[in-house]
Amino acid sequence: MTHTETTDLIATLCQTGDLKVWSLLVTLFGDAAMADGAVLSGPQISEILGRLQIRPEAQRVALHRLRKDGWITATRRGRIGLYGLSTRGRAETAAVADRVYAPSIPDAPARYVIVTRDGTEAPKQALLLGAGRYLGPVPGGADTLSAPLPGPLPPWVAASAVPEPLGTDLAWLRDALDHGPTRPEDPMTATAQRLVILHHWRRLALRLAPEAEALLGPDWVGAACRARVAAHLAALPRLSPTAPAP
Repeated sequence: MTHTETTDLIATLCQTGDLKVWSLLVTLFGDAAMADGAVLSGPQISEILGRLQIRPEAQRVALHRLRKDGWITATRRGRIGLYGLSTRGRAETAAVADRVYAPSIPDAPARYVIVTRDGTEAPKQALLLGAGRYLGPVPGGADTLSAPLPGPLPPWVAASAVPEPLGTDLAWLRDALDHGPTRPEDPMTATAQRLVILHHWRRLALRLAPEAEALLGPDWVGAACRARVAAHLAALPRLSPTAPAP
């Protein structure tokens, strides 16, 4: 990927969607400061967000919000502000880490099409495909019709099971990452690229139910997007936290 392609990718990802600075910081801290005692300095945060054209005043407002919400802590070393995840922030980030960082989701061991009568309660862990039609990991109850699906799912199944605009957003991010992952020469540009890719993916991944990904398998846009994101993240460096105060 050339310098121009890198710049274009960052610009495209920054200009698309509602890029909230506080949410971007949640992604940054979850990626770079998960270890106990890990902190990011104010200058580090300012430099990486500056690469994304985020103004200093917007950064300060977002950091204040996360402190007020109890997501991060703040200390000082001389004139330098140091910021780290709170106990709550670290715990909630860890709870969803596999959903964000896993390069793939294991397929469900079996898949069934389930047809129910009108008014019948939906089968557990099943995806709604249409009126009275579901895709589930086990057969339905005695008052349903169930048939196993041994082969790949037809494309319309994922389109029916994944609500819009999520399917469209996944396809957009997959296509935005169609260039093979290449690490930019400038380390901070590479880290900024990692952050903005991860941020867009995190927001999408947390809208995907793990059981839905397992049922839909490897042949749908979400699986392709997850694999492409994982390849890019593997090639791009995390921001290294600042050494904590002795």
